[in-house]
Amino acid sequence: MNLASINNMKSDYNPVSLAKLFAGLDCVVAGDFSEMMVTGLANDSRKVKPGDLFFAVPGFVTDGKKFIPEAVSLGATGVVVQSDVSGIEGVPVIKCKDIKRTMSVVANRFFDFPSTSLHIVGVTGTNGKTTVSYLFTHIMDCCGEKYGRIGTVEYYTGKRTVNALNTTPDALELQTLLAEMRDFGMSGCVMEVSSHALEQGRCNDMEFTGAVFTNLTQDHLDYHKDMENYLKAKSILFSDLLKEDGFAIINIDDPYSGKIKSLCRGKILTFSVIGSSNRASTADIKLIDGGCKDNIRYFEVTFGNRTLSGSMPLLGRFNLSNAAAAIGTAISSGCRFDEAIEALKTSPQVPGRVERIDLGQPFEVVVDYAHTPDALKNLLTGVESSGEKILVFGCGGNRDKTKRPIMGKIAVEFADRVIITSDNPRNESPTRIINDILKGISQKEDCIVVEDRNNAISEALKKAKPDDLVIIAGKGHEDYQVVGNRRIYFSDVDVVKKYLKKMSHAGS
Repeated sequence: MNLASINNMKSDYNPVSLAKLFAGLDCVVAGDFSEMMVTGLANDSRKVKPGDLFFAVPGFVTDGKKFIPEAVSLGATGVVVQSDVSGIEGVPVIKCKDIKRTMSVVANRFFDFPSTSLHIVGVTGTNGKTTVSYLFTHIMDCCGEKYGRIGTVEYYTGKRTVNALNTTPDALELQTLLAEMRDFGMSGCVMEVSSHALEQGRCNDMEFTGAVFTNLTQDHLDYHKDMENYLKAKSILFSDLLKEDGFAIINIDDPYSGKIKSLCRGKILTFSVIGSSNRASTADIKLIDGGCKDNIRYFEVTFGNRTLSGSMPLLGRFNLSNAAAAIGTAISSGCRFDEAIEALKTSPQVPGRVERIDLGQPFEVVVDYAHTPDALKNLLTGVESSGEKILVFGCGGNRDKTKRPIMGKIAVEFADRVIITSDNPRNESPTRIINDILKGISQKEDCIVVEDRNNAISEALKKAKPDDLVIIAGKGHEDYQVVGNRRIYFSDVDVVKKYLKKMSHAGS
């Protein structure tokens, strides 16, 4: 199911007057329509139903005002704009200074403040948000508590699962999802909170019971410009949106954790992954790596005066930090320490996060979402292999260009063989992006360029010998490739399976 399905839903909520929805807001209404009733909300003119209030939101590509006539023809009961508009008759036109902020407040009111009835946990950081969210919901499910999930891969409300378009949806979609979770009887929701969403105020009308900080490394500098602004955006969750009596789970292994702690509301619980030879740490939750055997990661966890042994069927040493974050969040949400550790033994495979693809081939293949320098380094150093590590990766277009040569350097330093390819080129030349990556590579003997991603994956699998590890990085769970303004179906997982099946048939 895609996101359009949410916008296409007819609201089951009682009609609300415009006067109630806009009370106290800095808006100007053209005409005396204050008692007109609203039966639904929409910001996509194609999904408007009779009685809906339409928000004509200006976008990066086009202005929502262009679609007002379509919305009115479909029965919109009113229109909200941010700038002057003429020629609209028969429906109220509400002008506000900040339409996105207004939409957030109105949606919260229309759906009767859904976050106040749910235990909401926000997870933010550069890497690990998705895995922490999946592990947390799994633990809570094992403890008898049902949690919804909003994040990069999907939106899960308990009633249904929706493919995600954004890590954190806009305020209208967000309040719609939360209302459905509440009405379906979910205990709470864990959601990945992006820096873009925090800076743009998409979550301002929510009450967060808990907040989790995973880490902060270079990403999104095309938007935030520098790490200081990036950190400032992430900090909003802890300083402004977390309830006074809430809790914060913080990774003190990260150098930015001190700043987050200094701004934090609520009770703080820290976690750390420490070496087996050095167990000194001030963290509240200490996790010690016990190694990986037969694709099972073993560890010890200390919390308070107790130390328990645990395991989980997830590859990658970096997942120990994600597990520690999930344990802390679960404990703070009412789960017992021993229950959390026991639940991790049956952890689910997180889509596109060190996702193993096993069709009986004599080598390992994993698909991962790593698309930042730190994530790529952690992936290459955190997944063990008795053979060579063969990496396929690229960088996205229209995004932070400064990380490209950095990732190229990391690739050749920590992988035995590297195939540089196209990722989501968007409106950039794939060749130009690849050339930016190559600027960070001085030794090219074990590095080749295969621009077509399909062919690059095929080449990596052909090169693999028994016990090697093939790593396909960058796109993870995505089932598309963005070329220009088009989304073309493309799944790393499906491509790998296609070629593994061919190889199996060829050898039979």
